[in-house]
Amino acid sequence: MWNSSAVPTSNPVPDRRILQVPPLFFLSTVFAIGIWMANRFSIPVHIISLAAGLGVITLALVVRKRFFLLLGVLVFTLFGILFGMNDQSVAEHHISHVGFEGFLTLEGTVATTPEIVVKGKKKTVSFVLDAQNFFREGSFYETEGKVQVFLHNPQASVHLGDRMRLRGRLETPRKNRNPHSFDYAQYLARSGITKIFRGIGRFSVTHRTEGEGGRLFSAVGRFRVLLKERFATLFPNPYHELASALILGFRKNIPREIKDAFIKTGTAHLLAISGLHISLVAGLFYFLIGFFRVPRAITLLLTICFITFYTALAGANIPVLRAGIMGIAVFLGFLLGEERNIRSAFFFAFFVLLAVNPRALFSASFQLSFVAVASLIFLLPKFEPAADLLTPEEGIESFLAFKRQGKCSRIVKSLKRSVRQTFLASLAATVGMFPILVWYFNLFSLIGFLANVIAIPVCTIGIASTLIVLLVDLFFSPLAHWLALIPLIFFQFELWLIGFLAKIPFGYFYLPSPSWQFFLFYYGFLLAWIFLPVRPVFRWIRSACLAGLLLIMGLFLSGMGVPTSRLVFFDLGKNDSAFFSFSNGANCLINTGRHFPSDQAYWVLRPFLMASGIQKLDSLLFTKVNGPNASGFRTLRAHVRLRHLWFPPESRKTASWDKYIGENGKRLKINFLSEGDHIQFGSDSKVYIKILAISGGEILAFAVHEGANQILYIASVKAETFRILSQASDWDYQFLFLPHHEFEMSEEEKAFLERLSPRFIVSNQRGEISHFRQQLETLSNGVCLFIEEKGAIEFYRSHYGQWTYKAEDGKH
Repeated sequence: MWNSSAVPTSNPVPDRRILQVPPLFFLSTVFAIGIWMANRFSIPVHIISLAAGLGVITLALVVRKRFFLLLGVLVFTLFGILFGMNDQSVAEHHISHVGFEGFLTLEGTVATTPEIVVKGKKKTVSFVLDAQNFFREGSFYETEGKVQVFLHNPQASVHLGDRMRLRGRLETPRKNRNPHSFDYAQYLARSGITKIFRGIGRFSVTHRTEGEGGRLFSAVGRFRVLLKERFATLFPNPYHELASALILGFRKNIPREIKDAFIKTGTAHLLAISGLHISLVAGLFYFLIGFFRVPRAITLLLTICFITFYTALAGANIPVLRAGIMGIAVFLGFLLGEERNIRSAFFFAFFVLLAVNPRALFSASFQLSFVAVASLIFLLPKFEPAADLLTPEEGIESFLAFKRQGKCSRIVKSLKRSVRQTFLASLAATVGMFPILVWYFNLFSLIGFLANVIAIPVCTIGIASTLIVLLVDLFFSPLAHWLALIPLIFFQFELWLIGFLAKIPFGYFYLPSPSWQFFLFYYGFLLAWIFLPVRPVFRWIRSACLAGLLLIMGLFLSGMGVPTSRLVFFDLGKNDSAFFSFSNGANCLINTGRHFPSDQAYWVLRPFLMASGIQKLDSLLFTKVNGPNASGFRTLRAHVRLRHLWFPPESRKTASWDKYIGENGKRLKINFLSEGDHIQFGSDSKVYIKILAISGGEILAFAVHEGANQILYIASVKAETFRILSQASDWDYQFLFLPHHEFEMSEEEKAFLERLSPRFIVSNQRGEISHFRQQLETLSNGVCLFIEEKGAIEFYRSHYGQWTYKAEDGKH
């Protein structure tokens, strides 16, 4: 027999496991830490460069030393810092350094596939432009960098790779002005975009040259658009938009109600192309090639090429790139004769994406994508043994007496195994992603476990059948239209199921944003539980980690319901809206903002309530039923449960009632107020709102009382408001809110303000702020805060029991 000990050690067999290098885990992790350090701290670049250079030289000299890996970790950390610093540095002529905003002519190359959104007669084409130069006031300037472009009703068509000359307005993205609302400026900055360009009408595109940005990319972009158009002919709306999202990555035109339903049911990951889609498409291609009896090596190579092509076709965003790189790494391992190693492929994709785009580390899509996959790789195997103990062999098949029915028994076993595996995968992903999901979405879906068990197989069948229909459509379109009924049935069932589950009471909960301490302890306990060896000596430590994980979860959830006094004045332009929460746990929202052109209830009020863990409003008070104050009511009711609605008298007789409240107000407790009425909150008689002034169908002013704290909220600056208020006997207010003044202060208002002595004055004045500040400081000694300057303003009690405030400009 062959004696393995006789093999000479001087000529070892070369190790071909290129993609299975164990240090890849450490090197990619410390590389990410280095990028984070570069973003967090100010580090001299010359010192880091010198240290990295010396580290590389030392590595070459100590290849066979024991501390080679430790030194490699240090060097990769330094390289991560360098990559992060290089990603932040831009040239002097970069578009981000353009200090002016206004009209100009911009030239560049289309860098992303344009997406088209049509609403009525308005058509908006959006894409990213690699800027190269611009013209302004007769002068020519060279530049570089990415610009987010929006063209409204352009006459010219736009494709990936085209060189464009555009006429319009250059803007700087507006920073977030309200707590927890979507920060579009930060979202663009994560992609290296610091400017927005808007063009309107047929003259927004003054010149276009096709395919100047690369013929291959241009061809892929055109083919992607062509397939999207084919989906529009095969499926009705919104199912063709769903198919375009699932297969091509076009998600912008999916109706907002459908996106929200997917989020509420914990199935939003199905709308983003990820490993499920890549593996399905690659598997179908590999299976199809197998029919032609092509050698295995060529089949694997063709599959790698197809994954590369499909990654570009699907938009090549971060989740798609992650799944594509992992797929290529796995198939490349097969091609090199190695076994599949998902862990190595995972960290390889992690490192490659960060090396190409270090800024991606801070994007939500990168974090969600990689944490989800990491949960399936490292956490799912820990759950499977426990599931085996809970589901013994004699399970459902014996109950149904299928034990002796051969094929039926195998079908039931396969179905049971599939359901169990889907449930465990959903549980593992939820446990691994919980803090990040709550941080970005402020929502936890209990119904998500059931929804994923059903929706994932349905979605998989829908995608597979759609790909087959698409393939048939390329050769025989009439047959494809008939076959399209098959995926259409699955898409219809999926949307019905998601919509139904999203409406189940208590199927999801709003949770407040977790603190950094929660992140630290949660992932510390979780990682220790995962990576500690399953040995008797470590058993008590792993049990302690699991107990610590449950404890930190319990503390986080128990802290949700702690009542606190809080006043928030939102930045909704000239519209005014405020939120009050009281020490007895009650809360009240004033107005819902406008619905058009921007749905303020959806983009401002809804995120705030979600991030505050508020799923039910005790009271919603409207100062006037009109577009600026009440048109967001329909949106708010779709996301928050409402107990009591309070309206000015005679509101039901107005045309605005039928337009904004009407059918949406059915089955709700509607109350109409009169001057002098009280809105009581809880059993505490000291917590209430008193209506001070009403005129017709409008509440002019009211006072919020909580013990010794009193807030005067003036909703209208009519002279009549201050004539009524001047007759009141209570002048002791700590807070005063003033709305926007279209004209100068009236004499009645000035006389009234002279009699008050509030500690804080919050003004929603738009324009002429310095003039109004001077007037207010003359009339009162209170601290004057202008929402236009500071953004939304939030008042809360400090640890010492004193009222303090914080604003979105970061000042306290």
